[in-house]
Amino acid sequence: MTSAANVVLVNMPFASATRPSLALGLLKSELNAIGVSTRVENFMLSFAELIGPEDYLYLSDQGAPELIAGDWVFASCLFGEDSGRTESFERLAGSAQYAADLTTIRHARSRAEKFLRSCFEAVDWQAFDVIGFTTTFAQNAASLALAQRIKEAHPSCRIVFGGANCEGEMGLALHRSFPFVDYVCAGEADLSFPTLVRQLGDGRDEGIPGVIARRGGRSCCPTLTPERVRDLDDLPYPDFDDFFEHPDRGPRRVIVMETARGCWWGDKHHCTFCGVNFPLKYRSKSPQRALDELLALRARYDVRQFVMADEILDLRYFKEFVPRLAQLEDPVSVFYETKANLTKDQLGLLARAGIRQIQPGIESLTGNVLRLIDKGVSPAQNVQLLKWCEECGIEPRWNLLYGVPGEEPDDYAVAAETVAALVHLQPPQACGPVRLDRFSPYFANPAAHGIANVRPSAAYRLVYDLPDEAVFELAYHFDFEFADGRDPAAYTQALREGVRHWRTTYRPARLVYSDDGETVTIVDRRARRTRVYEYGGWQREVYLEGDAARPRARLLATAERRGVSARRVDAFLAELTEARLLLELDGRCVSLAARSTEPVQRPKSGPRRSELAPARL
Repeated sequence: MTSAANVVLVNMPFASATRPSLALGLLKSELNAIGVSTRVENFMLSFAELIGPEDYLYLSDQGAPELIAGDWVFASCLFGEDSGRTESFERLAGSAQYAADLTTIRHARSRAEKFLRSCFEAVDWQAFDVIGFTTTFAQNAASLALAQRIKEAHPSCRIVFGGANCEGEMGLALHRSFPFVDYVCAGEADLSFPTLVRQLGDGRDEGIPGVIARRGGRSCCPTLTPERVRDLDDLPYPDFDDFFEHPDRGPRRVIVMETARGCWWGDKHHCTFCGVNFPLKYRSKSPQRALDELLALRARYDVRQFVMADEILDLRYFKEFVPRLAQLEDPVSVFYETKANLTKDQLGLLARAGIRQIQPGIESLTGNVLRLIDKGVSPAQNVQLLKWCEECGIEPRWNLLYGVPGEEPDDYAVAAETVAALVHLQPPQACGPVRLDRFSPYFANPAAHGIANVRPSAAYRLVYDLPDEAVFELAYHFDFEFADGRDPAAYTQALREGVRHWRTTYRPARLVYSDDGETVTIVDRRARRTRVYEYGGWQREVYLEGDAARPRARLLATAERRGVSARRVDAFLAELTEARLLLELDGRCVSLAARSTEPVQRPKSGPRRSELAPARL
């Protein structure tokens, strides 16, 4: 039992206003378990009410991440107003690179100081022995500005920072740059933060792995790698009471939960652009523990929408956890990040389990680019996933990247053609250049990837009034050039225009098929006029064989077993390709029509055809 009286944990803008902080929910439970009275202040909800939920959503979830507009909103509260920096930031934000909504940013900035005063006055800060701030992405400036005010008024309060912005050297730079921050917990703090609270309550201040402290005016830490939870079943259920007790005046709230930490694919192949720090091997909860926690949180907060914080879905969960979700009498809705090579059966099971939104990490539709970023999937597998998601009623939330080091301009001629054939499937949420993020293989070894002149994204230098070295260490997003001087924007124009068209014209069920066991009937509504295709015999078998991404040789073998020559099959595949009913990517063929649950419309007259012959209606 510690003698520390109280701990308050603070969640500032621009954390999501629709879900609680998982980290603070866990820490509250962990501290309560050792007898430390703990509460969570969800000030981001108050700011969302102050500026309006739509403006808050734009700044927290939708603005360009590397612009860190949320930090800019509170920068003057931390460093003071500077008209030169203000003009420079607004020019940057309004440039073609970002095209940010300056009206929204100015509106939020005009209310920042008033908001901080209300936060300061809302709590008797000196009643708490430890005040902990969580900071991820654009939460630094607001958190630091409030912490500075608390420390000036109550010097005896211990200020502790933690969260993703405190990983590794970023945490060390934050501690060095802001003397009013007493401690920084770098990395996972499930064990290090309660240990720190216990020590402070006992009047001790000993070195703790992962905890940066100030000794003799210097920032010191035994190691930036903290002790981590090895078995996630040992974690308590998170306590979100403070979040759900706050009046619900904004968007519908969801529960954030985790069933795993790390990335099992990243343990073997760290995707070259991925800026997630993987200091420990992948860990996941047992299926029974994961289900028990989900049901307990659902019952406690009467919420049925869950967002899983996992970097990737544990494939072992298809054996027990996902089937158990599918059997619930009171179903839930769940979001997961997954790999893109899921099978059709797995996607069907996800849909039945209520996992109808996934982030599958598609990233590209070009084989060479996928190999360069080490995704471990083929472009045809990515296409088949989009098609099967359409069939299963799953929304795949994905991005299309370009500007990958080592790519060839010709890659994007192929990608533009591929995009033109996929307008009936879920489009990407965004199409943009690869970012250079800290902890990625690109950042760790830029020269090996042809990357030059690495420096913090321009917004950091305008937000933080600090020496260049400190800004570099605090930054997570970086600008760069290609060593060979290439400009990806110059050779990706056709792709980007194709994606814009895709996003504006997408409608579901515009290329569908049904199969009655004898004939495949395809209805294509992608153009202004409807086309209907019917295939029987060996053509039906070949088309259905291409439902999954198959090597071309396998489709040829399917027809050859029926005595059909390779020449005829090649001609058939060529016509399917010309009609954009099938794609061949990197030697694999995939049919494009999504299976309909109902029989599709057939031609009103004319014989059923066994050869390719589109009937125009």
